[in-house]
Amino acid sequence: MAKEKMVEEEIIEIEPEPEIVKKEYGGIIPGVILIVLGILFLLPRLGVDFGNLWPMFLLAPGISFIIYYIFSTNKEKSSGILIPGTILVLMSVFFYAQTFSGWANSDKLWPIYPLIVGIAFYVKYLGGFRKDRGILVPANILTAIGIVFLILNYYSFNLWPLILIIVGLAFVLSGMRKANS
Repeated sequence: MAKEKMVEEEIIEIEPEPEIVKKEYGGIIPGVILIVLGILFLLPRLGVDFGNLWPMFLLAPGISFIIYYIFSTNKEKSSGILIPGTILVLMSVFFYAQTFSGWANSDKLWPIYPLIVGIAFYVKYLGGFRKDRGILVPANILTAIGIVFLILNYYSFNLWPLILIIVGLAFVLSGMRKANS
C-alpha cells in the first residue's frame, strides 16, 4: 500500500499596506479644498476685492498638504508631503509681508527662497522621524546659502564672489587630497 503523505497547507495572512490617510478622512480633505477654492473664485464675482490677499492661493494648498500629513496613518511614508506644504506656507507668508510692505528691499531678499526650501527639507527630516539623514545635505546647503547671502546683502558686501572662489578652492584642494591618498 502506498503511503499517503498529508501536507498541511499553511495559510499566511498578508496584511495590506497601511493606508496613508484613514478612510473616514479620505474624502474630507479634497472636499474642503474644493469648497475653499469655490468660495475664493465666487467672492470676486460678488464684488469682493482680494487686492493684496493673493498669497492665500499659495497658503491654502500648503495648509492642505500639512493637514494631509497630520491625518495620515503612516507619517513616515507620507512625510514627503511636508516639503511642498512647508514651501507653500512659508512663501505665502513671505509674499504677504512683501505685499504689505510695498515690496521694499525685494532685490536684497532673494536669499529667502533657498532658505525656505532648506527649512522645508528640515521639516521633512523631522516629520520622517529623523530616519532619512541624506536629506540633511540639501537642507544644510540651501539654508547656508540663504543665511550667508542674506547677511551679505544686508551689509552690501560687493565682493561676495570671493566667497565662491574660496569655497571652490576648498573643494578642489579637498578633492586633490583624496585623489592622492
